[in-house]
Amino acid sequence: MHVKLLNQPHNTIDAELSVLFLTKEALESHPHKATLAKAGFKAEQDQLCTLHEHALMVCGIETTAPEALRSAASAAVRSLM
Repeated sequence: MHVKLLNQPHNTIDAELSVLFLTKEALESHPHKATLAKAGFKAEQDQLCTLHEHALMVCGIETTAPEALRSAASAAVRSLM
């Protein structure tokens, strides 16, 4: 598996699967909010939800602090492996 970290707008990345980190506040304005709510996703720390039809894995984070991002990224990689 090849992992490449990019800081670009989501719609410009050509990848088989994108990982998106969302806080509860960001979830309120996300375009897939209704679909994520149906799946039970609440953007809690390290909570994962994969939207296969959009090639998107969404990870919940409490804050954008480095420790929260590190923990969520670890959960995402474990799930992908």
